[in-house]
Amino acid sequence: MDDRVRAVQSRFTLGTAHIANNGLSSIWTVTVADGRAHRVTGRGIEVSPVWLPDSRSLLFVSDRDGVRDVYRIRIRRDGRVRGRPERITTGLNAHGIDVSADGRTLAYSTYTAYSHIWSVPISASSPATLADATQITAGNEAIEGFALSPDSRWLAYDSDRSGNGDIWKVPVDGGPAQQLTTGPTGDYVQDFSPDGNSLAFDAWSTRTGMMSNLYLVSRPRPGAPWGAARALEVQGSDASWSPGGGRIAYVRDRALHLLDLATRESRTLVAADGDQGGRGEVQFAYWSADGSTVYFKAFDEEGHASIWAVPAAGGTPRLLLRLDDPARPSLRREFATDGRRLYFTVAAPQADIWVMALQPGDTAAGR
Repeated sequence: MDDRVRAVQSRFTLGTAHIANNGLSSIWTVTVADGRAHRVTGRGIEVSPVWLPDSRSLLFVSDRDGVRDVYRIRIRRDGRVRGRPERITTGLNAHGIDVSADGRTLAYSTYTAYSHIWSVPISASSPATLADATQITAGNEAIEGFALSPDSRWLAYDSDRSGNGDIWKVPVDGGPAQQLTTGPTGDYVQDFSPDGNSLAFDAWSTRTGMMSNLYLVSRPRPGAPWGAARALEVQGSDASWSPGGGRIAYVRDRALHLLDLATRESRTLVAADGDQGGRGEVQFAYWSADGSTVYFKAFDEEGHASIWAVPAAGGTPRLLLRLDDPARPSLRREFATDGRRLYFTVAAPQADIWVMALQPGDTAAGR
Protein backbone atom coordinates (compact mmCIF):
# COMPACT_ATOMS: atom_id res chain seq x y z
CA MET A 1 0.00 0.00 0.00
CA ASP A 2 1.17 3.54 -0.76
CA ASP A 3 2.62 5.12 2.38
CA ARG A 4 1.02 8.46 1.56
CA VAL A 5 -2.59 7.31 1.50
CA ARG A 6 -4.44 4.66 3.47
CA ALA A 7 -8.02 3.49 3.20
CA VAL A 8 -10.23 3.52 6.27
CA GLN A 9 -11.28 -0.13 6.39
CA SER A 10 -11.94 -3.16 8.53
CA ARG A 11 -10.59 -6.35 6.97
CA PHE A 12 -12.44 -8.60 9.38
CA THR A 13 -16.05 -8.22 10.50
CA LEU A 14 -16.61 -8.60 14.24
CA GLY A 15 -19.80 -9.34 16.12
CA THR A 16 -22.88 -11.33 15.24
CA ALA A 17 -26.14 -9.40 15.53
CA HIS A 18 -25.19 -6.74 12.98
CA ILE A 19 -22.89 -8.72 10.67
CA ALA A 20 -25.39 -8.35 7.81
CA ASN A 21 -27.28 -5.35 9.08
CA ASN A 22 -28.60 -2.97 6.42
CA GLY A 23 -27.26 0.20 8.03
CA LEU A 24 -25.75 2.66 5.55
CA SER A 25 -21.96 2.98 5.34
CA SER A 26 -19.29 4.81 3.38
CA ILE A 27 -15.57 4.49 2.59
CA TRP A 28 -12.92 7.13 3.28
CA THR A 29 -9.20 7.59 2.73
CA VAL A 30 -6.81 9.47 4.99
CA THR A 31 -3.39 10.83 3.98
CA VAL A 32 -0.71 9.58 6.36
CA ALA A 33 1.42 12.72 6.22
CA ASP A 34 -1.17 15.28 7.29
CA GLY A 35 -4.14 13.15 8.49
CA ARG A 36 -6.61 14.66 6.01
CA ALA A 37 -9.66 12.49 5.37
CA HIS A 38 -11.45 12.25 2.02
CA ARG A 39 -14.78 10.59 1.41
CA VAL A 40 -14.58 8.00 -1.35
CA THR A 41 -18.13 6.67 -1.45
CA GLY A 42 -21.47 7.34 0.19
CA ARG A 43 -24.40 5.70 -1.52
CA GLY A 44 -26.05 2.74 0.18
CA ILE A 45 -24.08 -0.03 1.87
CA GLU A 46 -20.41 0.30 0.87
CA VAL A 47 -17.88 -1.83 2.73
CA SER A 48 -14.74 -3.98 2.56
CA PRO A 49 -12.29 -1.66 0.71
CA VAL A 50 -9.04 -3.23 -0.50
CA TRP A 51 -6.17 -1.64 -2.42
CA LEU A 52 -5.02 -2.95 -5.77
CA PRO A 53 -1.20 -3.32 -6.10
CA ASP A 54 -0.88 -0.02 -8.00
CA SER A 55 -1.96 1.91 -4.86
CA ARG A 56 -4.11 4.02 -7.16
CA SER A 57 -7.32 2.00 -7.13
CA LEU A 58 -9.66 0.56 -4.51
CA LEU A 59 -12.04 -2.35 -4.85
CA PHE A 60 -15.06 -2.34 -2.55
CA VAL A 61 -18.46 -3.99 -2.07
CA SER A 62 -21.61 -1.92 -2.67
CA ASP A 63 -25.35 -2.48 -3.09
CA ARG A 64 -25.81 0.81 -4.98
CA ASP A 65 -27.29 -1.04 -7.96
CA GLY A 66 -29.23 -3.65 -5.98
CA VAL A 67 -27.24 -6.84 -5.28
CA ARG A 68 -23.95 -6.50 -3.40
CA ASP A 69 -21.29 -6.39 -6.14
CA VAL A 70 -17.64 -5.39 -6.46
CA TYR A 71 -16.74 -1.90 -7.71
CA ARG A 72 -13.46 -0.20 -8.54
CA ILE A 73 -12.70 3.46 -7.96
CA ARG A 74 -9.50 5.34 -8.80
CA ILE A 75 -7.72 7.34 -6.09
CA ARG A 76 -5.32 10.23 -6.75
CA ARG A 77 -1.99 10.59 -4.98
CA ASP A 78 -3.52 13.10 -2.55
CA GLY A 79 -6.24 10.60 -1.52
CA ARG A 80 -9.07 12.21 -3.45
CA VAL A 81 -11.38 10.36 -5.83
CA ARG A 82 -10.72 10.38 -9.57
CA GLY A 83 -13.86 9.61 -11.56
CA ARG A 84 -16.88 7.49 -10.68
CA PRO A 85 -16.96 3.93 -9.34
CA GLU A 86 -16.99 1.18 -11.99
CA ARG A 87 -18.94 -2.01 -11.45
CA ILE A 88 -16.77 -5.06 -12.20
CA THR A 89 -19.11 -7.91 -11.17
CA THR A 90 -22.80 -8.64 -11.67
CA GLY A 91 -24.98 -10.59 -9.26
CA LEU A 92 -22.06 -11.67 -7.04
CA ASN A 93 -23.79 -11.02 -3.68
CA ALA A 94 -20.38 -10.49 -2.07
CA HIS A 95 -20.15 -9.83 1.65
CA GLY A 96 -16.40 -9.16 1.99
CA ILE A 97 -13.43 -9.23 -0.39
CA ASP A 98 -9.64 -9.40 -0.52
CA VAL A 99 -7.09 -9.32 -3.37
CA SER A 100 -3.94 -11.38 -3.86
CA ALA A 101 -0.58 -9.60 -3.68
CA ASP A 102 -0.16 -9.68 -7.48
CA GLY A 103 -3.66 -8.30 -8.02
CA ARG A 104 -4.74 -11.20 -10.24
CA THR A 105 -7.11 -13.04 -7.92
CA LEU A 106 -10.09 -11.85 -5.92
CA ALA A 107 -11.30 -13.80 -2.89
CA TYR A 108 -14.81 -13.07 -1.69
CA SER A 109 -17.30 -14.36 0.82
CA THR A 110 -21.04 -14.69 0.36
CA TYR A 111 -23.30 -14.41 3.37
CA THR A 112 -27.05 -14.82 3.47
CA ALA A 113 -28.62 -13.82 6.77
CA TYR A 114 -31.85 -15.80 6.69
CA SER A 115 -33.95 -15.23 9.81
CA HIS A 116 -37.55 -15.91 10.77
CA ILE A 117 -40.08 -15.24 13.52
CA TRP A 118 -40.76 -17.96 16.07
CA SER A 119 -43.09 -18.12 19.08
CA VAL A 120 -43.21 -20.07 22.32
CA PRO A 121 -45.78 -20.25 25.14
CA ILE A 122 -44.80 -18.72 28.48
CA SER A 123 -44.62 -21.36 31.19
CA ALA A 124 -45.38 -20.56 34.82
CA SER A 125 -43.21 -23.42 36.04
CA SER A 126 -39.94 -23.55 34.09
CA PRO A 127 -38.05 -21.62 31.36
CA ALA A 128 -38.81 -22.59 27.76
CA THR A 129 -36.25 -23.41 25.07
CA LEU A 130 -36.26 -23.36 21.27
CA ALA A 131 -37.38 -26.98 21.35
CA ASP A 132 -40.72 -25.74 22.69
CA ALA A 133 -41.11 -23.08 19.96
CA THR A 134 -43.07 -22.91 16.70
CA GLN A 135 -41.82 -21.22 13.51
CA ILE A 136 -44.18 -18.50 12.21
CA THR A 137 -42.50 -17.23 9.00
CA ALA A 138 -40.55 -19.16 6.38
CA GLY A 139 -38.78 -18.68 3.06
CA ASN A 140 -35.66 -16.99 1.75
CA GLU A 141 -35.78 -13.78 3.73
CA ALA A 142 -34.02 -11.88 6.50
CA ILE A 143 -36.18 -10.27 9.18
CA GLU A 144 -34.68 -7.60 11.42
CA GLY A 145 -37.48 -5.88 13.33
CA PHE A 146 -41.10 -6.77 13.99
CA ALA A 147 -44.05 -5.64 16.10
CA LEU A 148 -47.11 -7.31 17.61
CA SER A 149 -50.45 -5.57 16.99
CA PRO A 150 -52.33 -4.35 20.09
CA ASP A 151 -55.07 -6.93 19.51
CA SER A 152 -52.39 -9.68 19.32
CA ARG A 153 -53.68 -10.84 15.92
CA TRP A 154 -50.90 -9.67 13.60
CA LEU A 155 -47.13 -9.50 13.39
CA ALA A 156 -45.75 -6.68 11.24
CA TYR A 157 -42.15 -7.19 10.16
CA ASP A 158 -39.52 -6.02 7.69
CA SER A 159 -38.30 -8.52 5.12
CA ASP A 160 -36.02 -8.51 2.08
CA ARG A 161 -37.96 -11.31 0.36
CA SER A 162 -38.79 -8.99 -2.56
CA GLY A 163 -35.16 -7.88 -2.95
CA ASN A 164 -35.58 -4.74 -0.86
CA GLY A 165 -36.39 -4.14 2.79
CA ASP A 166 -40.18 -3.73 2.89
CA ILE A 167 -42.85 -4.17 5.56
CA TRP A 168 -45.16 -7.18 5.64
CA LYS A 169 -47.72 -8.57 8.06
CA VAL A 170 -48.72 -12.12 8.93
CA PRO A 171 -51.23 -13.66 11.38
CA VAL A 172 -49.63 -14.59 14.70
CA ASP A 173 -50.40 -18.25 14.00
CA GLY A 174 -48.71 -18.12 10.61
CA GLY A 175 -50.12 -18.09 7.10
CA PRO A 176 -49.84 -16.03 3.90
CA ALA A 177 -47.98 -12.74 4.37
CA GLN A 178 -49.29 -9.41 3.06
CA GLN A 179 -46.94 -6.70 1.80
CA LEU A 180 -47.61 -3.23 3.27
CA THR A 181 -44.87 -1.02 1.78
CA THR A 182 -42.88 -0.76 -1.44
CA GLY A 183 -40.13 1.65 -2.35
CA PRO A 184 -36.49 2.03 -3.37
CA THR A 185 -35.18 2.43 0.20
CA GLY A 186 -35.32 -0.05 3.03
CA ASP A 187 -38.27 0.12 5.42
CA TYR A 188 -37.81 -1.20 8.99
CA VAL A 189 -40.56 -1.85 11.53
CA GLN A 190 -40.65 -0.04 14.86
CA ASP A 191 -44.06 -0.23 16.56
CA PHE A 192 -47.84 -0.16 16.22
CA SER A 193 -49.84 2.78 17.52
CA PRO A 194 -51.93 1.90 20.62
CA ASP A 195 -55.14 1.82 18.53
CA GLY A 196 -53.50 -0.49 15.97
CA ASN A 197 -54.36 1.80 13.04
CA SER A 198 -50.84 3.11 12.34
CA LEU A 199 -47.40 1.59 12.18
CA ALA A 200 -44.18 3.50 12.83
CA PHE A 201 -41.20 2.49 10.69
CA ASP A 202 -37.81 3.74 9.54
CA ALA A 203 -36.96 4.49 5.89
CA TRP A 204 -33.29 5.10 6.55
CA SER A 205 -31.19 7.61 4.74
CA THR A 206 -28.66 7.94 7.55
CA ARG A 207 -27.80 5.95 10.64
CA THR A 208 -26.60 7.20 13.99
CA GLY A 209 -25.03 5.46 16.95
CA MET A 210 -27.06 3.16 19.14
CA MET A 211 -26.56 5.29 22.26
CA SER A 212 -28.19 8.75 22.20
CA ASN A 213 -30.58 10.99 24.08
CA LEU A 214 -34.25 10.06 24.20
CA TYR A 215 -36.62 12.42 22.40
CA LEU A 216 -40.37 12.93 22.51
CA VAL A 217 -42.45 13.97 19.50
CA SER A 218 -46.23 14.43 19.55
CA ARG A 219 -49.20 15.55 17.46
CA PRO A 220 -52.58 16.94 18.56
CA ARG A 221 -54.65 14.23 16.85
CA PRO A 222 -54.28 11.30 14.42
CA GLY A 223 -53.47 12.53 10.94
CA ALA A 224 -52.22 15.93 12.13
CA PRO A 225 -48.61 17.04 11.49
CA TRP A 226 -46.04 15.97 14.05
CA GLY A 227 -44.46 18.65 16.22
CA ALA A 228 -40.78 19.26 16.86
CA ALA A 229 -38.79 16.64 18.76
CA ARG A 230 -38.14 17.47 22.42
CA ALA A 231 -35.16 16.02 24.30
CA LEU A 232 -35.99 14.20 27.54
CA GLU A 233 -32.46 14.74 28.88
CA VAL A 234 -32.01 11.02 29.38
CA GLN A 235 -29.35 9.06 27.54
CA GLY A 236 -30.23 5.56 26.43
CA SER A 237 -31.70 3.37 23.70
CA ASP A 238 -34.62 1.03 22.96
CA ALA A 239 -37.22 3.28 24.57
CA SER A 240 -40.56 1.56 25.26
CA TRP A 241 -43.78 3.33 26.35
CA SER A 242 -45.81 1.95 29.20
CA PRO A 243 -49.58 1.48 28.65
CA GLY A 244 -51.08 4.89 29.26
CA GLY A 245 -47.80 6.61 28.39
CA GLY A 246 -46.74 7.66 31.89
CA ARG A 247 -43.44 5.79 31.96
CA ILE A 248 -40.68 4.83 29.56
CA ALA A 249 -38.49 1.75 29.89
CA TYR A 250 -35.07 2.14 28.29
CA VAL A 251 -31.61 0.60 28.25
CA ARG A 252 -28.38 2.29 29.29
CA ASP A 253 -24.99 0.87 30.28
CA ARG A 254 -26.17 -2.75 30.04
CA ALA A 255 -29.00 -2.11 32.54
CA LEU A 256 -32.77 -1.54 32.39
CA HIS A 257 -34.17 1.79 33.62
CA LEU A 258 -37.60 3.40 34.04
CA LEU A 259 -38.30 7.08 33.43
CA ASP A 260 -41.35 8.70 35.07
CA LEU A 261 -42.51 11.39 32.65
CA ALA A 262 -44.42 13.32 35.32
CA THR A 263 -41.49 13.71 37.71
CA ARG A 264 -38.65 13.26 35.15
CA GLU A 265 -37.06 10.88 37.65
CA SER A 266 -35.30 7.74 36.45
CA ARG A 267 -34.61 4.59 38.44
CA THR A 268 -32.80 1.33 37.71
CA LEU A 269 -35.14 -1.63 37.36
CA VAL A 270 -32.56 -4.31 36.43
CA ALA A 271 -28.93 -3.65 37.29
CA ALA A 272 -26.04 -4.37 34.96
CA ASP A 273 -24.86 -7.53 36.68
CA GLY A 274 -23.66 -10.14 34.23
CA ASP A 275 -23.17 -12.73 36.97
CA GLN A 276 -26.70 -12.51 38.37
CA GLY A 277 -28.43 -15.70 37.21
CA GLY A 278 -26.19 -15.85 34.12
CA ARG A 279 -28.35 -13.14 32.58
CA GLY A 280 -25.79 -10.96 30.84
CA GLU A 281 -26.33 -7.63 29.06
CA VAL A 282 -29.83 -6.13 28.85
CA GLN A 283 -30.66 -4.91 25.33
CA PHE A 284 -34.42 -4.55 24.83
CA ALA A 285 -37.57 -3.95 26.92
CA TYR A 286 -41.27 -4.65 26.37
CA TRP A 287 -44.25 -3.78 28.61
CA SER A 288 -47.12 -6.07 29.58
CA ALA A 289 -50.58 -4.87 28.51
CA ASP A 290 -51.51 -3.85 32.08
CA GLY A 291 -48.20 -2.11 32.79
CA SER A 292 -47.37 -4.33 35.77
CA THR A 293 -44.49 -6.23 34.15
CA VAL A 294 -41.51 -5.34 31.99
CA TYR A 295 -40.07 -8.07 29.81
CA PHE A 296 -36.51 -7.78 28.56
CA LYS A 297 -34.01 -9.62 26.40
CA ALA A 298 -30.41 -10.19 27.47
CA PHE A 299 -27.24 -11.64 25.95
CA ASP A 300 -24.52 -13.43 27.91
CA GLU A 301 -20.78 -13.31 27.17
CA GLU A 302 -21.09 -16.14 24.62
CA GLY A 303 -23.85 -14.31 22.77
CA HIS A 304 -26.67 -16.60 23.91
CA ALA A 305 -30.00 -14.83 24.25
CA SER A 306 -32.59 -15.10 26.99
CA ILE A 307 -35.92 -13.38 27.74
CA TRP A 308 -36.93 -12.39 31.27
CA ALA A 309 -39.78 -10.73 33.18
CA VAL A 310 -39.52 -8.33 36.12
CA PRO A 311 -42.26 -6.48 38.08
CA ALA A 312 -42.42 -2.80 37.09
CA ALA A 313 -42.51 -1.95 40.79
CA GLY A 314 -39.20 -3.76 41.25
CA GLY A 315 -38.18 -7.27 42.17
CA THR A 316 -36.20 -10.28 41.02
CA PRO A 317 -36.18 -11.02 37.28
CA ARG A 318 -37.65 -14.38 36.23
CA LEU A 319 -36.18 -16.35 33.31
CA LEU A 320 -38.84 -17.20 30.70
CA LEU A 321 -36.88 -18.41 27.67
CA ARG A 322 -33.31 -19.52 27.08
CA LEU A 323 -32.00 -19.49 23.49
CA ASP A 324 -28.60 -21.17 23.69
CA ASP A 325 -28.58 -23.38 20.58
CA PRO A 326 -25.44 -22.23 18.67
CA ALA A 327 -26.83 -23.63 15.41
CA ARG A 328 -30.02 -21.54 15.70
CA PRO A 329 -29.13 -18.30 17.49
CA SER A 330 -31.47 -15.42 18.23
CA LEU A 331 -29.18 -12.57 17.21
CA ARG A 332 -31.57 -9.62 17.07
CA ARG A 333 -32.57 -7.87 20.28
CA GLU A 334 -36.22 -7.27 19.29
CA PHE A 335 -39.02 -9.46 20.65
CA ALA A 336 -42.71 -9.11 21.58
CA THR A 337 -45.24 -10.74 23.87
CA ASP A 338 -48.96 -10.71 24.66
CA GLY A 339 -48.30 -12.15 28.11
CA ARG A 340 -49.13 -15.67 26.94
CA ARG A 341 -46.57 -16.23 24.18
CA LEU A 342 -43.17 -14.80 23.31
CA TYR A 343 -42.29 -13.83 19.73
CA PHE A 344 -38.67 -13.56 18.61
CA THR A 345 -36.40 -14.12 15.60
CA VAL A 346 -34.05 -17.02 14.98
CA ALA A 347 -31.20 -16.77 12.47
CA ALA A 348 -30.19 -19.39 9.92
CA PRO A 349 -27.15 -17.83 8.22
CA GLN A 350 -25.36 -19.41 5.27
CA ALA A 351 -21.87 -18.48 4.05
CA ASP A 352 -19.26 -19.59 1.49
CA ILE A 353 -15.84 -18.42 0.28
CA TRP A 354 -15.00 -18.16 -3.42
CA VAL A 355 -12.08 -17.04 -5.60
CA MET A 356 -12.14 -15.55 -9.08
CA ALA A 357 -9.59 -14.28 -11.59
CA LEU A 358 -9.49 -10.53 -12.20
CA GLN A 359 -9.30 -9.34 -15.79
CA PRO A 360 -6.57 -6.83 -16.76
CA GLY A 361 -9.17 -4.10 -17.16
CA ASP A 362 -10.31 -4.62 -13.56
CA THR A 363 -6.84 -3.86 -12.20
CA ALA A 364 -5.77 -1.12 -14.59
CA ALA A 365 -3.97 1.71 -12.84
CA GLY A 366 -5.45 5.14 -12.55
CA ARG A 367 -3.48 8.23 -13.32
